Amino acid sequence: MDLNIFDSYNLRARLSVIAFYAAPFVIDVFFITGQKFSLTENIILTLITVVICQCLLNICRSKKDSAKVNYAASYLQPNSGLSTETRKRYYRKLASFEPEFRIFACEESEWNERISYDLCSSVIAWLSSKTRDKKVFHLVYEENINYGYHRNMRNLKKLGIIFNIIALFILLLSIWFPYLETLKQSTVKYAISMSVHILEIAYLCVCITKNSVNVSAKRYARALIETIDIIFIKSQSNF
Repeated sequence: MDLNIFDSYNLRARLSVIAFYAAPFVIDVFFITGQKFSLTENIILTLITVVICQCLLNICRSKKDSAKVNYAASYLQPNSGLSTETRKRYYRKLASFEPEFRIFACEESEWNERISYDLCSSVIAWLSSKTRDKKVFHLVYEENINYGYHRNMRNLKKLGIIFNIIALFILLLSIWFPYLETLKQSTVKYAISMSVHILEIAYLCVCITKNSVNVSAKRYARALIETIDIIFIKSQSNF
C-alpha cells in the first residue's frame, strides 16, 4: 500500500482539492487581521484550515461512496455500449485469466443469463489489483486521478458554496464592521477577497457537476477495461 502523501494521486486528487477550498479563507484571515504572522503562525493557521477541509471531505465521502456506480462493471455486461466484437474479444481473454472467469467463454446466446453484474464487478476488482503499475498502466492512473479529483471536488461542493456565500455576505457587510477596518483601508485586498470567493463559486457551479463526475468516471472505467488486452499480452509472454 502506497502511504506517500506527496505522490501524484494524493497531490492532484486530494491535496489540490483541499487547497482549493481552503485558499479563499486563508486569504481572508491574512487580509482581515492586517498583521504579519510569523512563519510558525502561518504554518499553524494553514494546517488548521487544511485539517478542517480534510475532515469535511472524509465526512462527505463516507456518505456518498456507498452509492457510487461501477461503470466499468456495467460496460462489461452483455447489454452495454461495447460493440459485439469488442465484447467477444474481452470475454475470450478474461476466460483465460482465472478459473472463476471461464464462464465468459460461454456461448453468446447465454451471455444475458450467465454473465451477471456481480461477476463483472468481481472482474473489475481483479483488474484494479492488476493495474497498479503507474508506468505500464499510465492511462488508467491518469484517469483515476482525474476521476478522484472531480469526485472529491463535488463531495465538498455544497459546503464550499455555502461557506463562500457566507464569506461574501460578511465582506459586503464589512462597511458596518469596525473590526474589519484594516481590510476596508485596502481596496485592492478587499477586491481580491471578493473576487476569489466569487470565482470559486462560479467554478463550482459551472465545472464541478454530476455530469463532470460521471464523464470522468466513465473515462476511467473504459481505460480500466482496455487493460484486458495489455494483461492478456503480458500473460502470453510469460509462457
